[in-house]
Parts: sequence; C-alpha cells; structure tokens
Amino acid sequence: GMYFDNVSHLTVKNVKMSGNIGDELIAKNVEKVTKISADIFKGTSIVSFRELKFFKNIKEIHSNAFNGCSSLTSIEIPSSVTEIGSYAFNEFTNLTEVNIADTVTVINESAFYGCTSLANINLPDSLTSIDNQAFKGCTSLPQSIKNKILEINPNCTF
Repeated sequence: GMYFDNVSHLTVKNVKMSGNIGDELIAKNVEKVTKISADIFKGTSIVSFRELKFFKNIKEIHSNAFNGCSSLTSIEIPSSVTEIGSYAFNEFTNLTEVNIADTVTVINESAFYGCTSLANINLPDSLTSIDNQAFKGCTSLPQSIKNKILEINPNCTF
C-alpha cells in the first residue's frame, strides 16, 4: 500500500478508501491530520466512513469535504470535531445514519441538505447552532429528531 507520513491536512483528490484504513493512511499518521479539505473524496464510491473516527485531531469537516460521495450510508464524526462545514454531506441520498460526537457545537448551512434517507442522527447537548437549512429536504427524519433540531433553531426548515 501507499503511506503518507507527517500529513497535517489532506487535499488529495480521489483518495481510494478501502475497508481498511491501513491501505492508505496508517493510524499514527491519521492522528496528525488536522483538517479534511474540500473535495478530498469527491466522486468516490465509499459506502461507509467509519474510519473517520480515527482522525482524532480534526477540528472541522470543511465545506464539500465529501462532495459527490453519493454511496455513503453512514458516517461517524470524531470527538475532535467542533464544526460541520456548509454542504459537508449535501444531497447524500443514501446516507441513513450519522453519529455526531458530543464536541460538535455548530452545524453549518446545508450540511445535510437533501439527505432524503437520513433517519437516524444523534444531536448531542453540545450543539448550540444549527443553520436554518442544515436539514432541509431530510424527508426521512422522524418527528422526535425534528423537534430536537427545532429546540436549537426554531427557524429550521425540513
């Protein structure tokens, strides 16, 4: 496999992620990554990115970081992240489940816009700001989750 050493942020396009993160980034190097930039996974066919939890030092998932990964079904936001960028998971129509660490305080504009299959997302108590359109078009969200979103931002639209 290919190994990256001393990586602090990723801007590589079309990183090939297999089920085993060791194929591309070995765990000790992954922990050095501090940001995931726009379009790194653009157009890839990853289905699950459980590996994201190994990126223990990422502070923000930038806008469009996973742009075009329409096959993604589940994502786990690591506990180093405080902010989910605009359009981070925009129109991921196969995304059903999101696990957000209790360090995230902000979900930005259209972060989950058009995620029509999203039915299971935890909203930690740490959340203080959710953009009005962060969950617009999320037609599968149960009412209990919508109610929790509306408690944080009464102007959210679905």
